[in-house]
Amino acid sequence: MPGTEADRRVDGRADARPDPFPDGSGPRRILVATDLSDRAGRAVRRAGLLAARFDAALTALVVVPARADAGLVGFVGRRLEEHVRHHLADPPPGT
Repeated sequence: MPGTEADRRVDGRADARPDPFPDGSGPRRILVATDLSDRAGRAVRRAGLLAARFDAALTALVVVPARADAGLVGFVGRRLEEHVRHHLADPPPGT
């Protein structure tokens, strides 16, 4: 259930801040942008935790050049999927 103590853990640490949505009216959709780097993977992980906390849909976004050919778009799409799966599967640091 959103808002419980267990749900207020981010990257393995307890979040001491009060729940901003105690009535369950939290976000229904979360958008995270990534450049496919490991550093951006931290944002993907955090977005995944928030999506789980609020039972929200998670959408990941990566930008490709407007004139990219279909091969590049397909490659980047596959990399995005791998990137998201990898960072959502990784346990938070320190656990």
